[in-house]
Amino acid sequence: MEPKFYNKNGTLTKYALFCGYVEKKKTVNQWEELYIEHNCIHVRAGIQGEQYNVWESFESSQLFQARKFYNSIKLN
Repeated sequence: MEPKFYNKNGTLTKYALFCGYVEKKKTVNQWEELYIEHNCIHVRAGIQGEQYNVWESFESSQLFQARKFYNSIKLN
């Protein structure tokens, strides 16, 4: 059986996130990322060249809520 890393909509599966993959979006001025570390889902966003200005954490069972928050962040 071959592991599945991407959903039909192009996002990373929970399996891929637990394997260490990071979902990222980037523009000229801003960035955002979603990843799992130590059984906790993290969503961070910031301005290029600086550290993050948004960092929210979710339990590993709350991937739907974490993705919803990740998609709500608008990049310019």
